Amino acid sequence: MEHYLLIGPTDLTATITPNKEHQWHYAAPGSVKALLTKLAPKPTPKKKGQSETTKTQQPKVKPKPPVRSFAGAYFAACPTDEDLRALFKFVDSYRVACAPEVLTAVTSPLAQDYFKCKVVRPLSLTEWPQIVEWLQTRLFEDQGGGKTGVKHDPSMFEPAPGYRGSLEFNGFVSVELEADFGNEYRPVGTYRWGSYIDPGKLIKIWPEYSHSAGVALRMVVYESPAGDPYNFTKRWVFDEEQMVDQVVVPGAKAEGRLYVTFEAKGQGWLSLGNVHFRWSRYEMGEFLPGGGRIVDHDRREVNYYFNPGDLKPPLNVYFSGYRTAEGFEAFYMMRSFGAPFLLFADPRLEGTGFYLGSPEFEAQIKDRIKQTLDWLGFDHHQLNTSGLSAGTFGALYYGAQLGAHSIIIGKPLANLGDVAQKEQSVRYGGFPTSLDVANLHTSREVQRAGRKAIVKAMNQRFWQVFDQADLDETQLMLTYMRQDDYDDKTYHDMLAHLATTGKHPYLISRGLNGHHNDGAAETVIWFKKQYLTMMERDFNRRKD
Repeated sequence: MEHYLLIGPTDLTATITPNKEHQWHYAAPGSVKALLTKLAPKPTPKKKGQSETTKTQQPKVKPKPPVRSFAGAYFAACPTDEDLRALFKFVDSYRVACAPEVLTAVTSPLAQDYFKCKVVRPLSLTEWPQIVEWLQTRLFEDQGGGKTGVKHDPSMFEPAPGYRGSLEFNGFVSVELEADFGNEYRPVGTYRWGSYIDPGKLIKIWPEYSHSAGVALRMVVYESPAGDPYNFTKRWVFDEEQMVDQVVVPGAKAEGRLYVTFEAKGQGWLSLGNVHFRWSRYEMGEFLPGGGRIVDHDRREVNYYFNPGDLKPPLNVYFSGYRTAEGFEAFYMMRSFGAPFLLFADPRLEGTGFYLGSPEFEAQIKDRIKQTLDWLGFDHHQLNTSGLSAGTFGALYYGAQLGAHSIIIGKPLANLGDVAQKEQSVRYGGFPTSLDVANLHTSREVQRAGRKAIVKAMNQRFWQVFDQADLDETQLMLTYMRQDDYDDKTYHDMLAHLATTGKHPYLISRGLNGHHNDGAAETVIWFKKQYLTMMERDFNRRKD
């Protein structure tokens, strides 16, 4: 059940048709605190025969309100400062819309700060049913956690029966085709299984591909109804001009499935990668309201989400680790710190591309962090980068280049060449994505030179950047696994490189016994403790 809030002079919630998915609440300006109190759970009555002694022996548990947050709120009138203060923790940023005239009534410093940190959006809509539909179709709670929010990888590609060209599966990176495709568009292959159409959601698709100049490509999407995968009822065709951005599939029937086929014409080579199926929030962003995308000329993508928090330093940046699911990691943990935070997610390959890419790709990640600092009025001394496991690479790689105040990481992976090498020598089949990462980020020339050249090139990709960074004013806080079967050298190599280059950052570390996937709870507890300690010590932020 998703909860929504209307604040205005008139209660219009009774006009909304009740359903099991959405519930609307109303409060007049000045009465929000009373509404939240009303929504809080009632004290449990004392059972018959329960003595006062028994009552005092029971531990006191603070009751949690049944409505912990609102998926969205609409201000038809400007709330009072008391309303906004009470509402602050109940509505996230980007989840508040208002009538345009409300903006002129925002005069108090508290209201101005609230509208800025919540990124309140004025709506030109005037009809109440349209406003309700706008909020419910854009501000829903999940990132894509139904049966959508998935990607079809190259291993699911099946060539068309009439295809006669060359075909090479390049791991989870791509499937490579080369042929004379003809003068008219012809099917070259399809991605098996299809993707489920979640009820009430608009689906959008992002295909990864590239091809030579003599080839033209288009994507054909077929719909089959629920329970009948062999009967296609609709067909959509998207050309390359449309596929510059994610394509929306309009009018797809709920609980059916969508199947993707590629058609090509011309002569040359064609490379097809993942095909991503996602929920659309229309103009409200990616995965979460306010989420965004970074895409380079090769259609390589990374996602980001910025939450302004309370607008006070520092800016905490978190790089998501390996995720087969689409979307962001650690949203609730980073939000709990109260400060502004920026999340990154890398949806490439099976679960991550370790945030490496073309110069254009990496520059856009750094620019996004710098632009966020500028928007907040902060500098790099008020920047912290962080991550766990695969996310530690991004935290170290970009935190070092930007001169972050702190880099907080758990289970660091910096020697990506060693991580790939250990797939053969230590943990066969444990993390095959590491082989795809090496494949994606090394040139054909390096690959032809052999395994040792690949390992060296991938390891140096990090250390060349790390050695050139100015870390004298940076705090490095990390916990590592002593018997890490992914990369057991990062911590010790870091100490050696710091000594060789004469850098003297503040360094605190903790070693835990176990392999890479052991000690998850201890690592997260230590990670959060370092964050809280650093924020209290260096930014005077004490968590109650």
